[in-house]
Amino acid sequence: SKTEEAFQQVPNIANAIGVAAGSFYSLILLEDGSIFASGLNGGKLGSGYVDKLNAFAQVHQSSGITKVVASDTHSLYLTDAGEVYGTGSNSSGQLGRADRDKKVLSFTKLEVMGDN
Repeated sequence: SKTEEAFQQVPNIANAIGVAAGSFYSLILLEDGSIFASGLNGGKLGSGYVDKLNAFAQVHQSSGITKVVASDTHSLYLTDAGEVYGTGSNSSGQLGRADRDKKVLSFTKLEVMGDN
């Protein structure tokens, strides 16, 4: 197969304000709060299922998203209200949930313990 040697514009994507890349997947955050994803999944794309996406597709939309981040096994986003949402594997507690054997398949608000 031929390897592309130059960056290519992602079709049908405009007004991007953030990107993140994890192990074999990518996320794009648009100005309107849409998150598009492509690549291997297993829950980390936040699409609601585990199948891979071979092209960028919208997996989430919410107003106020300011940043997306990606890792090997999970993805997070931060809102302008300081809330954190996550999706993907929690096998090592990386999503801060008690149910470590269960994958989170769509972006879910994470509970953060405050100073009490």
